[in-house]
Amino acid sequence: MVGFINRTSEIRILEDIYNSNSSSLVVIHGRRRVGKTELSREFIKGKTKGQGLSGL
Repeated sequence: MVGFINRTSEIRILEDIYNSNSSSLVVIHGRRRVGKTELSREFIKGKTKGQGLSGL
């Protein structure tokens, strides 16, 4: 399995949203098997503010 790589721009966008003072809903969509869930999991590591991860 390849490690988590080359998602710095996506992580930066999520960090900006996370650090804003307003409530937000973020939807991550795309083709299957491109790392959407892994991106979410990697982003929420160590975060303490309320967040959720749900898949449909």
